[in-house]
Amino acid sequence: MAIVKTPVPGYTGSVGDDYFVDGVCQVSDNKLAYYRRHGYTIEVEELADQEASETSASGIPGAKAKKAELIAYAQTLGIDTEGLDVAGLREVIEAHVED
Repeated sequence: MAIVKTPVPGYTGSVGDDYFVDGVCQVSDNKLAYYRRHGYTIEVEELADQEASETSASGIPGAKAKKAELIAYAQTLGIDTEGLDVAGLREVIEAHVED
């Protein structure tokens, strides 16, 4: 995994199936060649596994949480997770928590 930064600072949105927030996204190694070719900045991720699945004080999985953790948390809230990707899971969790 690596951190990828967009050539457009602050961009929030999707590129393929990766979702960037404020110009930053965690991307798997098999996608890095695409981003290099298109002028994105690549930073090797040096996070410990514990930090990668860090949970915020409110109990919501942190920014580096894996999809399985997001699904488990969403299901504890009674949210249907079928067909949702990581970005979709984050959106429905945030919407549910805000209510």
